[in-house]
Amino acid sequence: MKLYIFKTIFIIIIIILLIFAGYSVYKTATKPKKLLEETEETTNNIVKEINLAIAEYDTINPVISNNKNVQDIAKLIYEPLLEITEKFQIKNNYVTEWSKVSEKAYLIKLKNDIKWHNGKTLSTADVKYTIELLKIENINSIYTDNVKNIDTVEIIDDTTIKINLKEEETFFEYNLIFPILPNNSKTTEYIGTGLYKIDLINENSIKLIKNDNYWNENKKATIDVVNIKLYNSMGEVYNAFKLGYVDIINTSNLNYKEYVGKIGYNTAEYVGREYDFLVLNNDNDILNNKNVRQALLYSIDRQKIINEVYDGNYYLTEFPLDYGSFLYTKGDIDIKYDINMAKDILINDGWKYEYNVWRKYENYRYKRLNFNLIVNNSNENRVKVAENIKEQLSQLGINVTVIKLNDRNYEYYIKNNYYDMLLTGTNVGITPSLETYFGEGNLNNYKNQVILRIMDDIKNITDEELLKEKYKQIVEEYKKDIPFISLYNNRNVLVYDSKLFGTIRPNFYNIFYNFENWYKTESM
Repeated sequence: MKLYIFKTIFIIIIIILLIFAGYSVYKTATKPKKLLEETEETTNNIVKEINLAIAEYDTINPVISNNKNVQDIAKLIYEPLLEITEKFQIKNNYVTEWSKVSEKAYLIKLKNDIKWHNGKTLSTADVKYTIELLKIENINSIYTDNVKNIDTVEIIDDTTIKINLKEEETFFEYNLIFPILPNNSKTTEYIGTGLYKIDLINENSIKLIKNDNYWNENKKATIDVVNIKLYNSMGEVYNAFKLGYVDIINTSNLNYKEYVGKIGYNTAEYVGREYDFLVLNNDNDILNNKNVRQALLYSIDRQKIINEVYDGNYYLTEFPLDYGSFLYTKGDIDIKYDINMAKDILINDGWKYEYNVWRKYENYRYKRLNFNLIVNNSNENRVKVAENIKEQLSQLGINVTVIKLNDRNYEYYIKNNYYDMLLTGTNVGITPSLETYFGEGNLNNYKNQVILRIMDDIKNITDEELLKEKYKQIVEEYKKDIPFISLYNNRNVLVYDSKLFGTIRPNFYNIFYNFENWYKTESM
């Protein structure tokens, strides 16, 4: 009997083992092909080279180059004191700490383990040399403005430096993003501290190799070699990308598909620096009424303008910082086109639509909603936008006369305040300063004591959460008053080969965030 029980148990165990083995074979055979390919790809299919391009190359030295391609790529070779994050926050790079020690002085402490590509240690002498180089009048650098407010630079010791300003400047630290060069280096000595160093330069190409002694241990690059190919024009770059000789194109030309086709690549779009807005002259005896300004905002379909003038390729922008800044939350200003709301605002404010115009009897006279709109005739798209705004406001019964001016007269009208409304734009800066829109002498002639007090408060605030709170208060004041109408930003795009992978999240300051984890694969 015992022998029979033992045999039965043995047979059951064998059956269980056979079933388990069969199930394992089945799972392996039916494993998704994609997972198998990904496992194999990560071990055998990674290419550790990438091909970039520069059109109209001048020099790879970013301090004296005015080439946007160079400025982008140079961030792999050269580095600044302070860095800008993907959300436009300030971040220490060479610096262990910095502080504003007075209204016009900053004290900066450097890390002591940063090595140049030639093995020497970075010091405060390098920082002072770079600043003084940028202050030379004929250097013609894009970073000259960053240092124009610097009066003197004092070296305290090898790792401590004091920067004295000519006058107080809100968010001056955002200027400390220029690339640092070695002390007394020649402009043809291309030595940086970055993740990559120059291995070879000739008339057709530049070769970068990974800096194995890179000081930041948190960045371990996957790509070993960066090949930079030099071309005479962007047309040649587009063609090279189409033929597979270049892996990345960064462009603001939204017709790029005409040059590179529609397949074989991915894109990462991001908000550009070009920002347009409609100035409302708050000195005007009608536009100084915030209800009228509110009604104008509700009466203009900004998305319609973007679709009709820019083929839908621009970003509708609610506020000057609505380009990805950590100090503005997308959607905080959610005011959409609503012509009925515009009418209600005007009616509730005492306006009546009579004789084909909105009128309001006030101070013994009738006021009418008739405005001029100034625009520079050298900008064809802005002229189209002005005409579009005129047409849209006419549907509400607001009469607008578009005045198209040449450069000289345009500046004259602005200087003398000869406008009711003004269509203009600017390149938004890296700094989150709002002086252009709310500060003294702004084009809107807008004065808000609450905002001015907040802007004075933030001069000495570095805590990000407190800054967010202050900026939220400014946004709330803007929503109540609408001193100007924010329109749109241009759209840029990073076009990259479909075999390129990694965390690719560019902004207008840097297209190479997270480059250390980028990699390519062989053709599928």
